[in-house]
Amino acid sequence: MLIKEEKKVAIKKEKDVIRQEMDTIKKKKDVIKQEKDVIKKKNSIKKKKDVIKQEKDVIKKEKDVIIKQEKDVIKQEKDMVIKQEKGVIIKQEKDVVIKQEENEDSFEFNSSTEESTNKKRKKSSNKKSLNKRPKSFWTKEEDQALFDAVTSFVNGRWKDVCSKDPSLTERGPRMVYQRWNTKSKYFLGANVGK
Repeated sequence: MLIKEEKKVAIKKEKDVIRQEMDTIKKKKDVIKQEKDVIKKKNSIKKKKDVIKQEKDVIKKEKDVIIKQEKDVIKQEKDMVIKQEKGVIIKQEKDVVIKQEENEDSFEFNSSTEESTNKKRKKSSNKKSLNKRPKSFWTKEEDQALFDAVTSFVNGRWKDVCSKDPSLTERGPRMVYQRWNTKSKYFLGANVGK
């Protein structure tokens, strides 16, 4: 019986050792599982960071596209405004030339006799001599006043353009028109007074 008891005790000890080993294995498995969970969390955080980075890149690209489109729209609008302004100025110049040609034609056709032409010439020469100064060079201030008056006044009547500034009134509509025709390319290039 002693042998049986000794065997039982030995078996019991072996079972205890096996249980301890099983417990350590179980603990190791738990530690490995925890480490795997930590790695999974790190990977999910990394994935989330990657997703956030991709979203930021997409947002930045969209922002760049929107900014570029807005700049293009602004540039197109600016170009259209410049074209419209140049078109208005050119139209004004054409209208003025046409009106002057019509006035000159009507003046020639309306004068049936030499006497009536002489009277008209005398009247027009009297008008020109009033409030007109003798021939002199144009100043930068007068050029600037001419440019401002032409750009702000759209109907194309040089008499109205002259009325915008006293220095232009002194020059007279014909002189103002001639100055505009000779210097308009400088005016349009913003080289006023050169």
